[in-house]
Amino acid sequence: MRTLSWPGPWWKSILLDLNFVMTTKPEEAVPKPSAKASVNVAVVGLGFMGVTHLRAYLAVPTARIAAVCDAARLPVGGVLAGVAGNVKKSDDIHLDREVKVFRKLEEVLADPGIDLVDLCTPTPLHAEQAMAALKAGKNVLCEKPLARTSASAREILQVAESSPGFLMPAMCMRFWPGWSWLQQTVQQGAYGRMLAARFRRVSEKPGWI
Repeated sequence: MRTLSWPGPWWKSILLDLNFVMTTKPEEAVPKPSAKASVNVAVVGLGFMGVTHLRAYLAVPTARIAAVCDAARLPVGGVLAGVAGNVKKSDDIHLDREVKVFRKLEEVLADPGIDLVDLCTPTPLHAEQAMAALKAGKNVLCEKPLARTSASAREILQVAESSPGFLMPAMCMRFWPGWSWLQQTVQQGAYGRMLAARFRRVSEKPGWI
């Protein structure tokens, strides 16, 4: 298993990390050059988060959106309509007409040209879909939360242990600039020895509520 931690606030780092063989201990990671010039990505689930991921992939030269998959929301004429989420409605996304369009995950997993399956589906589907993609030999990026229960998460990890691809939960906050600043501040002792800290993340309600 190659289990990765989310490498950055957006997606420029994930394509770099595909060039590494990762262990469960990041400090022991050993770089391994990739023979591929780009990574063929299939985004599964085209709601607000799926659209967000697509927009980020379009900004990464080494990422190629090879396929999209959704049971209901699909691009029309290469255009995927924007959608509202926990921020204002996004603009429409213009995809290459060569991007494959699927309605079922099984179709995505059967495509040998897909390197990375990006799961942006509802949480209850994560465990089943992540395990299916791993068993199919795909690299898997799964939106948070990884699963609804710790038992389901452990089951996913067990499958990942025997799978050739890597599994990566899309936990973006860990590497946001504010957290990096906090880590440096604590390590440098800028305000003395840290005894305790309490944080609260707040945001507006998602647009679909």
